Amino acid sequence: MKKLLPLLILLALLSESAIAQTDVYDKIADKTCDCIAKKDFSKFKKDEMQTEAGLCILSAYSELENEVPKKQKIDFKDEKSLEKLGTNIGIKMATKCPDGLMKMSGDESASESNAPSSPVSLSGTIKSYKIETYQTIVIQDKDGKNNILLWLSYFPGSDSILENKEATIGQQAEVSYVSQEIYYPTANSYVTQKVVTGITFK
Repeated sequence: MKKLLPLLILLALLSESAIAQTDVYDKIADKTCDCIAKKDFSKFKKDEMQTEAGLCILSAYSELENEVPKKQKIDFKDEKSLEKLGTNIGIKMATKCPDGLMKMSGDESASESNAPSSPVSLSGTIKSYKIETYQTIVIQDKDGKNNILLWLSYFPGSDSILENKEATIGQQAEVSYVSQEIYYPTANSYVTQKVVTGITFK
């Protein structure tokens, strides 16, 4: 029991740190969305749009910097650190204010095409979970095709995965998803992707 107690304390601290990080990035994304919503991007050129969007992110981050865990703070002189911040906030904005991301790209007319489609179901075997620009779920259908779906926000059934990802690999599941245009900050473009809205393990 004496050996177990320090481990439990460490896990608790790590969990609190992860929750704090999620909360503060949500707040930064919300402030960034508000900032972008107030700007008329039609007046800017392409490079000016990116600059204005970047200023919104940095302004929001600066306001909440004291809430950011020490290990997660960015170095304003480090380009990679700034890119990571932009990617993290872009991921949050993809679900919080997709219209704001379209304004950043100068394509507000894409509002309708960016709207999620009606949910579609896919049955198959969970093959793996990967983190690329976004968290993805790879599921193999009955024809042996691997389908890559994006995990952008909470959905029914995600708790089962969070409890033990490894235990769900190889399980049969039915996944519901919508097709949606997702903004990729590093490429500064939209790509139509399958976004998970729910999962049921059989």
